[in-house]
Amino acid sequence: MIKESDIVESIDSTLVSSDLSDVAIDMSENCIDSILNDGLFRDIPVIRSLVGIIKTTKSISNVLLLKKIIAFMRNLSGTSTEMRQDMIFKLNSKRSYRESVGEQILFILDKCDSLTKADLQGIIFAQYVKGNIPPEKFMKIAQIINNNDISEILFFIRNITNECLEHIDYSPFVNMGVVTIHDTCTIRKVRPELMGASLNVGKLYPWINENGQILKNILYDYLSK
Repeated sequence: MIKESDIVESIDSTLVSSDLSDVAIDMSENCIDSILNDGLFRDIPVIRSLVGIIKTTKSISNVLLLKKIIAFMRNLSGTSTEMRQDMIFKLNSKRSYRESVGEQILFILDKCDSLTKADLQGIIFAQYVKGNIPPEKFMKIAQIINNNDISEILFFIRNITNECLEHIDYSPFVNMGVVTIHDTCTIRKVRPELMGASLNVGKLYPWINENGQILKNILYDYLSK
């Protein structure tokens, strides 16, 4: 019987011990067929594990999970095993993190409704491993990606600036979790240049919050390619 813990363990093993520097996997059907039938990348534990599960269960859902794992993992080529080991050690030393990193990744990918989202999650996780995203922000950013329509996420990253927010309906971005509405007191905390300015009492000021800024900073260049 295939257990979820087997997949989690293989993800953890991949992060801790696998050299992913040369992983550049395309998502074509020919590549997927080579992975399933010819043993391509069988040295990567999570791929080897999922291929074994797929051959046993013939499950379409597991093929989709394999594709999401591939879309995710190919973005980790710029992270070393040492980086990943250090990240896992730091997380395991925090009592507030009850799930293993493998459990977190499986949970995130299970909620992805497209390969594009799985791809973005891999980019975000790579930056997390490199220390460019605080641990407490990683899961929040992952949830924002999974809980929103991919076209809205991409539109926000490519087009929305603080300057344009006052001239458009910003409520979708507030609901998305990437924009915060401030009153005249709190806006001065995020915009120090307004400290001595005269502001309209009762007016609300939309501003891209830290979650939104992380998304834009990390993904804008990637999406511009």
